[in-house]
Amino acid sequence: MKRRHTVFFFAALSIMAACSGRQSPSDASAPLVTLEDAACNGRIVRVEEQSSPHVAPGTPIAFRDNPPVNGTHYDVWARWGIYREAIPRGYWVHNLEHGAIVIAYKPELSSAERDRLEAFVRALPPEPECAAQGVRRRIIVTPDPMLPTRVAALAWNHAYTADCVDEAALERVVLGLTGRAPENVCADGFFPLAAPDAGLPDGAAHIRDATAD
Repeated sequence: MKRRHTVFFFAALSIMAACSGRQSPSDASAPLVTLEDAACNGRIVRVEEQSSPHVAPGTPIAFRDNPPVNGTHYDVWARWGIYREAIPRGYWVHNLEHGAIVIAYKPELSSAERDRLEAFVRALPPEPECAAQGVRRRIIVTPDPMLPTRVAALAWNHAYTADCVDEAALERVVLGLTGRAPENVCADGFFPLAAPDAGLPDGAAHIRDATAD
């Protein structure tokens, strides 16, 4: 087990070194995706970029924004997948920096709404660039008790929030904002170390589901 952790550590170091040349997108105030007819008070805002240094996992972070879409974050990122236990924000903000989308929801979301979110993610088309590297799509689904709304879809510098599951709006956010970040990284993350494969349908077994038996 110790050897496995060492391999993960050095793999993370090599990936972080490869993506050290940051090319930050413009900080214009207008969001890159518009949602004219979003349901359930859905709205998307573009958030001013700030310094986003790495800190060790477990370090307390006081995020400026809620939900956060940039800023200080952990120096390793989360594994792509669908979770029903909350992934700490410090991990998934790093995923956003890699061009990911994080779909977060309040834990009190109904089981029917949660199932709709999960089904939506499983039905998304693959990213050709990442699929060639063995990763179908850069996306995470996680509960988040600190969310100010029931549902959020987050990208680097962008926050979509809504009071219900609106698949049309979510699709526009996911397809429009994936890969729009300072670092274009498809590689899987390192937290948790042993997330189980779900055996999901339609060739999506690489998307992990923390609830799988």
